[in-house]
Amino acid sequence: MSVRMRQLALMAACSAFMLLSPWNVAGAESDLEGIEDLFGKDWYGLYMLGQKFGYAVTELGETELQGEKGYRLHVETHLALAMFGTAQELDSIETRIYGPDGGLRQLKFNMPQPMGEPMEYLGEVVDDKFRLTRKVAGQDQVTLVDIPEETLRDALEELAMINEDSKVGDSRVSHVYQPLMDDKKALEAKSVITAVEETLYNGVPTRVFLVETTILPVGIKAVSKITPDGDMLEQQFGGFTMRLETEELAKDSQYVADMTISSAVLTAKPIPNPGSVNKMTVRVKGIKDEALIIKDARQSYLLDVDENDEEEAAAGRASRPQESYLLTVRKDNLDDVRPTTIPMRPERFGSELKPSAFVQSNDPKIVQQAKSIVGAETDAVKVMRMLNRWVYRNLDKQYTGAVSNALDTLATKSGDCTEHSVLFVALARAVGLPAREVSGIVYSEEYGGFFFHQWAEVFVGKWVATDPTFEQPIADATHIKLSEGELLKQVRVTSVIGRLKIEVLDFTHE
Repeated sequence: MSVRMRQLALMAACSAFMLLSPWNVAGAESDLEGIEDLFGKDWYGLYMLGQKFGYAVTELGETELQGEKGYRLHVETHLALAMFGTAQELDSIETRIYGPDGGLRQLKFNMPQPMGEPMEYLGEVVDDKFRLTRKVAGQDQVTLVDIPEETLRDALEELAMINEDSKVGDSRVSHVYQPLMDDKKALEAKSVITAVEETLYNGVPTRVFLVETTILPVGIKAVSKITPDGDMLEQQFGGFTMRLETEELAKDSQYVADMTISSAVLTAKPIPNPGSVNKMTVRVKGIKDEALIIKDARQSYLLDVDENDEEEAAAGRASRPQESYLLTVRKDNLDDVRPTTIPMRPERFGSELKPSAFVQSNDPKIVQQAKSIVGAETDAVKVMRMLNRWVYRNLDKQYTGAVSNALDTLATKSGDCTEHSVLFVALARAVGLPAREVSGIVYSEEYGGFFFHQWAEVFVGKWVATDPTFEQPIADATHIKLSEGELLKQVRVTSVIGRLKIEVLDFTHE
């Protein structure tokens, strides 16, 4: 069974972005007074739902940039984890160089892939533009964009903003440039001091400020505990925690947490033979990001408060009833689909027919493979079935922490659900069949619960869910969609890890 959580690979790839978010104030500000107080190296242990799965180290200091004084922020991340028992080690290195005025001048990022070529990014200021060279699947892609707004003050202000005069309610806005998610512009973040509390640090009572940072385009919220001296003791986002530790403790390698099993949403009521379920109703709790409540022809949500929550609230054990939803998922029905042929018009579907950094649907290898599978067939439904069957039967099922792309997957012909879906989407677009990636959860009869998973949707007269990992031309009704699209949208799913609860109410089989 090839079910895995793509967000872990994304977290490894975006280590500086997701794990180390001390970049939270005044994007246009270039005042670097006192920045030397934050120089040095810090080690952090990384945990998911209480299980350690890696470490990160960040180092800030001076450097020389074209004969001028500059600043260097260096981040390394090491993850050691398992997915359904298959051990994985993932590493990433990111270096950012800032000029004497604090402006971002250079960005380097490297992450070896478990399968395929290493993924690399190099960005640098050239004249009045920022030239980004991205290497994916061994191919260079060069983009010129406006110089990102990010400054060194952005990168550190969450720490620098905390002092003895800080108070609850103080807030700032900043920017961070993370080209893996958006190579055109910096993402905006907002930080707010939400509380001040006492904690024990190295056995000593210490006052800490709680700072909540929201990455606005992504919807991710992180809460950091910061001392008045600017030390970040801990940061939490979703089910993930990074904790300040000694180097020896942070690098302790006696851990191989199984991320897929740990993040599973187990249910009391089993669903036998989930692959033939055509309708399912569940109660869902733990989704606070409205963008993950996706309502379409396949999924319908109703806001619900069950009796237990009402009793908890009435007894004063909860400030308000916990929001829950009644979700009904219906398997797509093709009986009402009018015959549709490919290729379809690009102007009608936009990005769902275009190549991207990880969906290289215009590459000659992808195009040739797609045409060899489809041949002269033009009926959209038949093409969907042919591509689904080919991907399922030609990819070796292997769990991997790679940041998936279609070209590497075609070359290695192996992978899990993310590789299956990204290659399927690329092949579909290559022959003019609109397709997009979908992230969410799916039920596993073997483990008795829902696991994070990825599949696809295609337009065959209407949008339908298709799962090449399971060879389901029409995905069963236990597939719950939480996001659609590429990395920037998929990352929102991390907010429900460790929080999502599902109660199975009813289901029917075909």
